[in-house]
Amino acid sequence: MPDNKTSNKPSTTADMVLVARALHVREYSPPVFDDSLAFTLLPPFWKVVLSNRLLTWIMMYGLLGKQSRLMPEVYVRARWAEEIVEAAVERGVEQVVILGAGYDSLALRRRDLMARTRLWEIDQAATQREKFRRMDKHGLERPANARYVEANLETDRLETVLEAAGVDRERPAVFVWLGVTFYLTEEATRKTLTSISSHMAAGTELCLDYMADAEHIPDDWKELRDTCATFVAKYGEPWVSAYDPAEVPAFLQGCGFSSVDNMQPHQIPPRYLHRHPSIVFPEIMGFARAVV
Repeated sequence: MPDNKTSNKPSTTADMVLVARALHVREYSPPVFDDSLAFTLLPPFWKVVLSNRLLTWIMMYGLLGKQSRLMPEVYVRARWAEEIVEAAVERGVEQVVILGAGYDSLALRRRDLMARTRLWEIDQAATQREKFRRMDKHGLERPANARYVEANLETDRLETVLEAAGVDRERPAVFVWLGVTFYLTEEATRKTLTSISSHMAAGTELCLDYMADAEHIPDDWKELRDTCATFVAKYGEPWVSAYDPAEVPAFLQGCGFSSVDNMQPHQIPPRYLHRHPSIVFPEIMGFARAVV
């Protein structure tokens, strides 16, 4: 994703997610999240930039400036979500659905998980086509038990999309929904959440990240939020929704989920960055895991 007026073009912000993952792997050993294919899937421009330390510094810390402070959210959320998927598969869950998959590489990297589950990547058509082009260029074969499904969550009914794609609604699944909710209206987010809770089997899990609203962001992070909002809007992918972190559990329960594990922004660094004191997590995003 995102689902917006640029949906006829590959997502620019999906490329920035790759940049954040690839740069993190290069700069930290061990990394918080090891996306071994992030660099491979980058477009040529960003490969040139990240292959040269001077160009990297000029682009990431010069031209992009403060926006680069958002990058830890990208790879920390990826590790958090993959841990949830791992735990679900260990418990016997055999269906994984990634909403707004972008250039996610779980199906390509985690053959151990793919041997035990089926996976669906759901995203807008232009980004999926570009992903296939890059995969084909580098000889990355699509796993036989992965399906790639075109959809727009602003307009399409998720339950219809899932049924047509072959997701078994009578069996539990784990849904991964990262980097999307803040590009959707609250109505569209609620519709998607309710579709999952109403049409999937009990025990189905969902993990998502969300934007904290301006009133509930520490003062020293408000400028970053405003700067990043301006940046993504410039590329036609504006942030359009945000939430009071303390109210997220009630919001999810109101959408039909029975239990919610909510990690507010300030709770994330102690869990995931205690071994990386030089990484500062941007306290404008939170994570939530919900169970049907």
